[in-house]
Amino acid sequence: LIETALNHDKETIKETINTSSDVPVYMIENLISESTNLGMCLGKIGRFDEAMAHYKESLELADQVPNPGKDLILARATTMNNIAQVHINANHDPFAAIPILEEVQQIRQDLTGKDSFEYLISVFATACAYAACDRSDDAYQLINDNLPRARRFFGQDHPQTMRFESLHKSLTNKFSNRRIHALLKGLSNKPELNGTKVVIIRYRADKEKYEVVNSKSNKFLAKPDNLLLDEGTMVLELGDNLSVILVV
Repeated sequence: LIETALNHDKETIKETINTSSDVPVYMIENLISESTNLGMCLGKIGRFDEAMAHYKESLELADQVPNPGKDLILARATTMNNIAQVHINANHDPFAAIPILEEVQQIRQDLTGKDSFEYLISVFATACAYAACDRSDDAYQLINDNLPRARRFFGQDHPQTMRFESLHKSLTNKFSNRRIHALLKGLSNKPELNGTKVVIIRYRADKEKYEVVNSKSNKFLAKPDNLLLDEGTMVLELGDNLSVILVV
C-alpha cells in the first residue's frame, strides 16, 4: 500500500512537471522526497536494487535544480547516505560507501554545524564504515573527537550516545593494544634499556583507577605515582590515557 501510494504521488508530480513550462522548485523537491521515501521502504524489505534505482532518480532530479537551497542540498545528502547504506547492507561493500559517507559528513558539517543531529549521525556511520574496512585508527580518531560532542548534544543516557560509547570502547581497545604491541617491540630493540622493567598503565574511567595493562594480574592502582619508586624512573605520556613507566 505504501509503495502504491508513493508511486501515485510520484506520477502526479511528474505529470505536473511535464505539462508545465514553469515548474516550481518545491515540486521537484517533493518528487525527490517521494522517490527517496519509496527507496527507503523498498530497502527495508530487502528490495535493494529497486531502492537504489529510486535513490539515483532522486539525485538526478536534484541535479536539475539551479542554485539549490539548504533544504534541497541536505535532502540530497540524505539520499546519498541511503545509497551508501545499500552498498554496506546489500552489497557488503563498505569500501564503496566510504567516499559517499565522507562527502555527506562534510555537507552536513558545512550546512548544519558539528553540533547537530545530522552531522553526528554521519560521524557514526562513517566511523562504522572505517572500522569495517580495517581502518580502525581513522574510526577511533573520528569517534574520539566527537564523543564529547555526542554526550553534550544527545545527553549521557541517550541511545545515540550509548552507540558512540560502545563503538569508542571497542576501538579504544584495538587502538591501545596495537600501540602497546608496537611500543614493546620498539623497546626490545634498544640495547641501552636491557634490564629495564617496563610497566604500561592505562586509565580506566569506569573504575576511576589506573590499570597495569602488561601484567597478568590485571593490577589496579589508585594513581601512577605508586609506581614511581626512585629517581631512575621515567614516565612517557602517550596520550589516549596510556602511559609507559620505565623503572630502571
